[in-house]
Amino acid sequence: MAKALARLRLDRVALRLQSRALYVFTYHRVLSTLPPDYPFDDGVAEHTAASFEAQARWLDRHTRVLSERELLDVARGKTRPRGPLSVITVDDAYVDAYEILLPILESLGLPAIFFAPIDPLEHRRLGWWDLAAFVLKRSKRERIVFQGLTLEPVRDRRGAIVAVGTWMKTQPSEISRDAMSELAQACEVSLPSASVQATELMTWDQLREVSRAGMAVGAHTLTHRVLDTLDEAQREREVSEPKAILEKALGAPVLSIGFPGASRLPVSETTIQMAAQAGYELAFLPNAGVGRSGPCDPHRIPRIGAPTTPEAMASLVAFPSLMG
Repeated sequence: MAKALARLRLDRVALRLQSRALYVFTYHRVLSTLPPDYPFDDGVAEHTAASFEAQARWLDRHTRVLSERELLDVARGKTRPRGPLSVITVDDAYVDAYEILLPILESLGLPAIFFAPIDPLEHRRLGWWDLAAFVLKRSKRERIVFQGLTLEPVRDRRGAIVAVGTWMKTQPSEISRDAMSELAQACEVSLPSASVQATELMTWDQLREVSRAGMAVGAHTLTHRVLDTLDEAQREREVSEPKAILEKALGAPVLSIGFPGASRLPVSETTIQMAAQAGYELAFLPNAGVGRSGPCDPHRIPRIGAPTTPEAMASLVAFPSLMG
């Protein structure tokens, strides 16, 4: 669809009608290439360096790419720049965000917000989504029963990974806390070693370089759990504590928090209020679609996953309703 719209040049016409639209794009991993034997979650490894650079160049030509502070001024009604407006956000503190994505942004002179969860930085530990994919991709078991799910990782690896992901995002933390160790045992595969996990993640020094390069660094909770699967005390810790930890480590104010996402469990009003009370000036809602520029609630900024090609980016920006 994206290619057809581009051939007809309809996207260029429709783009002019989106002057009040705000697109906050979410990226995770940006690899040099996407290897066929990638060991972790393919769902966060959708972009190569070349595809990201092409998208960033397209955004720079066809939208106004806002910094964190510029977005805050728009949300507060202090400025009303003509759009479409866009914001680049990068989640989860993967090392390639520092090694590959940051140099591209610097070369183009574009701002971004890097949302960093604390646990991976401090404990050098990958997220459960990567651990689940790692053991399911290696399992030789024809059928696995795990927490009431029947998984067939040899016949349908992607289906098994999606099923575990859906389960993890919706279960209370007391049920899912040790789930990856249980899944590894069921798969008869060891979790990746500490050294393997550590090499996939940024260090604190690298995150400080991101900040010194002029990029905003925002909180992404302590452990990247879906907040509304936690009790109120746990949620408050997950929201409030990262701000102080990041500000001490970076020596810079932290204005934003990006909530981890689950499409079946929207962020609750209580959680949004926790972010405001913790002192964040901006809060970003996951998988929430396209926003409108102009005065708005700065604690309800919607984000959307970045498409995988410049053509799809163009069609999404020009036809947000059509492209979902």
